[in-house]
Amino acid sequence: MFPNLVEDILGYSFNDKSFLLQALSHSSYAHAVTDCYQRLEFLGDAILDFLITAHIYDKCGNLSPGELTDLRSALVNNVTFACLIVRFGLHKFILARACTLTDIINKFVQHQESRNHVIGAEEENDIQVAESIDVPKVLGDLFESLAAAVYLDSGKDLKTVWNIFYKLMAKEIGMSFLLKHW
Repeated sequence: MFPNLVEDILGYSFNDKSFLLQALSHSSYAHAVTDCYQRLEFLGDAILDFLITAHIYDKCGNLSPGELTDLRSALVNNVTFACLIVRFGLHKFILARACTLTDIINKFVQHQESRNHVIGAEEENDIQVAESIDVPKVLGDLFESLAAAVYLDSGKDLKTVWNIFYKLMAKEIGMSFLLKHW
């Protein structure tokens, strides 16, 4: 069953599966059983922004305020979150009834798979290709809504959220940190 697969990917077992169901429900699917993910996305955006900001503030004490902002912006954005959703296969669990959305997601998934799930552009050609590929906002929103679902399900425990989402983002957090210290 799909909740167990998502829980395995996240490394978190939901006490109240309705949080998970809502986090994965697009507006084209919602209302029959649950609300869509949008309220959770709103909360998850703020949670991830805070947690990542606090982490880089603590770990990157020698960076200027501008460099801290740039580092946070590289980590907390729709493209990074969308790429992570695809890397971990969580896009497969979106509950939606929108063929156009599915087509856009599939195109983005193929693009990311062809890049071996690399996030960011290393060369000018990559920038041009990235500009020609639509990054579905729903994928970034899904990452944020899952963070909020974990937050609410865990009794609003930010440490639990951080432990889960740090693992998902560890590669990008580590690479960003190293790049800023070269």
